[in-house]
Amino acid sequence: MGTVIDGIQADVSEGRLVAGQKLTVEALTRQYSVSRGTVREALRRLAAEGLIDLRFNYAPRVRMFSREELRSVNEARAAIEAEAAALAARRYATSDRQREFEALSAAIEKAALEQARETFLSLNRALHDLILTIAGNPVIRDFARQLQLQILQSQMRQYDSSNSFIPIAQQEHRKIVESIRRGDPDAAAAAMRAHLVRQTELFASLPESFYSAEE
Repeated sequence: MGTVIDGIQADVSEGRLVAGQKLTVEALTRQYSVSRGTVREALRRLAAEGLIDLRFNYAPRVRMFSREELRSVNEARAAIEAEAAALAARRYATSDRQREFEALSAAIEKAALEQARETFLSLNRALHDLILTIAGNPVIRDFARQLQLQILQSQMRQYDSSNSFIPIAQQEHRKIVESIRRGDPDAAAAAMRAHLVRQTELFASLPESFYSAEE
């Protein structure tokens, strides 16, 4: 069962499954060479975690945030990740993840310059996750993981197929990275909060089609 759960989570995170996409027990049974019962139980667990939407008489599908859910998620992110950025700035000088942080910062900068959309989206998630790790607070990290941010990213993948968001997002990332690097917790928190508040405002402006999938 763990293989099915891990596989679906990875497929959503990496864009092979997108928000609102229907799943079938039969296809998953073939894909993972497991029984229908194993697949059903895996889907129930993923539904309990908020990744899969299970409704009576409807095919299971990858969850899609409603407008209100997305607003709530982004407000929570702004609070949680701003504090994580501040903690990361305080602890960066003694962190054993400095080399990884610098390599990831350079990689996302390169992806932004090359307008490599999928690489940028993947590295964006990795950067936010690494900041949560450097912050060194497992409670904050667990709260952030419960927000199912891969769904948000999956929804965005479908709506905006252009790369217009990349320069603005990377400019904001740069401020966050530089603040953490120089050990300035107030600046790091402010930069992260501004980054996520702008994202909240962007999502609030999107049409209703962004929040619904075809039945």
